[in-house]
Amino acid sequence: MNWPILKSLLVELPPLSARGWAGAAAMAGLLLAAAASGERIGVPPEAWPRLLLYAGLNVTAWMGCATIGLMWVGAGEGAIVAYTMPAIAAALAWPMLGERFTPTRALALALAMGGVIVLLAADVELGAAKLPGGLVILLGAVLFALGTILTKKAP
Repeated sequence: MNWPILKSLLVELPPLSARGWAGAAAMAGLLLAAAASGERIGVPPEAWPRLLLYAGLNVTAWMGCATIGLMWVGAGEGAIVAYTMPAIAAALAWPMLGERFTPTRALALALAMGGVIVLLAADVELGAAKLPGGLVILLGAVLFALGTILTKKAP
């Protein structure tokens, strides 16, 4: 549901403000919930570089790219492109994590990407005017997938 809502919100707010305010509200809510439950949220000093990198990829780059891309494409088109990230993560796991690229995984990846292509070709008009948005959202999906792989490699 958030894709159409975000697309509508972009009429009122610049893209990064729309996500920034939502992120600030979420952070405040999570801090309050942690405080109310007595949960410690301290980060060991040696974990800060990884935390900042992962947050930059999985939150900042993902949300920024996805939101900016919506300036060119519709919410449905953006969601289809954005949620290629699990397939991208599966493809990155092979060279980056040394996971086995079995025939079953290759078939699953081909079917997933084939499904995306069918959805885009059948129901979406991605012309030259929409290309920048599609590419920016795809960049966000790639960066999110990279963050996921790096998190798995070094939690």
